[in-house]
Amino acid sequence: MGHYAYVNEGIVTSVIVGPDEGTEPDGISSWEEYFTAKGKGQAVRTSYNTRGGVHYTDGEPSEDQSKALRFNYAGRNFTYDPERDAFIPPKPFESWVLDETTCLWVAPIDYPADGGEYVWDEATTDWVEVPDEAVLPLARTVLDQPAKPLRPKTTPHNRQTILPPRRRCCYAGGH
Repeated sequence: MGHYAYVNEGIVTSVIVGPDEGTEPDGISSWEEYFTAKGKGQAVRTSYNTRGGVHYTDGEPSEDQSKALRFNYAGRNFTYDPERDAFIPPKPFESWVLDETTCLWVAPIDYPADGGEYVWDEATTDWVEVPDEAVLPLARTVLDQPAKPLRPKTTPHNRQTILPPRRRCCYAGGH
């Protein structure tokens, strides 16, 4: 199966699943052109298994890197850069810079390699260690909670039912 990103003014608005290229019926030159003609934006093929310019199979780099497509699997609010022919994720922090070889954002300081857990602090533009005693209780708290069923909510003002967001089977960031 193929994946196609709808792009409007350089921004990905949605990603859909469609047929693989090369399976077009007579009269259709490409699935990108077919989906673009639907009027939801420019359809640009994206590879679910591509991240940082590397194509993966079962979590390992594929032997056939010709399958790597447009640097990253597209996600909503990614930028499509036609000059690079790349999908670029949203910039997570102002201080981070784009790595031109992967089209991924990187911190101006490398992540510490000492095995600790760190979070980025934009105010200091540095990695801040999260102590084990802060991580483990949080993980236990989350894991010990029973799963809550998804229930529709009503607003007191108009009594309209507001459904919770649907859970997706795939993460936009790909793997």
